[in-house]
Amino acid sequence: MGAIQQILLGGGQLGLVPVAPTIGAATGGNTSASITFTNNFDNGSPITQNRMTSSPGGFTNTGTSPIVVSGLTNGTAYTFTATATNANGISLSSSASNSVTPAAGAVVPAAPTIGTASRASGTSCSVTFTNNSNGGSAITVNTATASPGGLTGTGTSPITVSGLTNGTAYTFTVTATNAIGVSPASAASNAATPATVPGVPSDVGITINKKLFQPTFPVIFSFAAPADDGGAPVTFYDLSVPEFGGASGSSPLSITATYVLNQSYTFTLVAVNEVGVGSASVHTLTPNT
Repeated sequence: MGAIQQILLGGGQLGLVPVAPTIGAATGGNTSASITFTNNFDNGSPITQNRMTSSPGGFTNTGTSPIVVSGLTNGTAYTFTATATNANGISLSSSASNSVTPAAGAVVPAAPTIGTASRASGTSCSVTFTNNSNGGSAITVNTATASPGGLTGTGTSPITVSGLTNGTAYTFTVTATNAIGVSPASAASNAATPATVPGVPSDVGITINKKLFQPTFPVIFSFAAPADDGGAPVTFYDLSVPEFGGASGSSPLSITATYVLNQSYTFTLVAVNEVGVGSASVHTLTPNT
């Protein structure tokens, strides 16, 4: 009762430890094992540490999933439980993992064989690869690393690396991890450049060459490149108006309009790059005499 009172007086309310993690799969290595898990509800206080414990032996390690527990005895079967810690204390243990038996002879995986890097959506690129020998211990994760910048992504092939800078060329290497450790990196991929569609054309100027009693006349648009080309050069510009068609190319662009008293026309100007069509600069004009 006294301990509960101290908690109530110190924090104003009784703090709760996290819910026990959900255990995943254990994979044996050479005097080690790699174990995955998933955290559950932290009960309002962030989880600051996860710990994995072996049975028998009580060997432990901390970290994020997967946790590698070392110092095991080859030929002995082990199961593992995980706990989560927050500011209020340590959770109950998870259920036990599957049983694994570490074995001698396991080594880190061979370097993966790199495939192809290509532009993905937004500020990301996608990288394909093929795993090779797992070194006698199952591969638990693959990691792709961008150069320059060192941004990473994990998963199976293809891996997407996000947060890149549009217009910057990147190459990628891939590693494989098992219970023993991390493989050498693959060879570097081809260069890939993330990009998106361009922005709105800037500095738009409009000239209407309408003369008295002239039934048709040119409407001329002059403009400059968008402030942001999306990371890929603008290849052309497109000017269109539903009533009179369109024109494509570079500045200036001209469309021949037909005069109708008090008739308004909507002209749309866009920049296009290899990714697609950018945002429009829209202008409604009423070319009266």
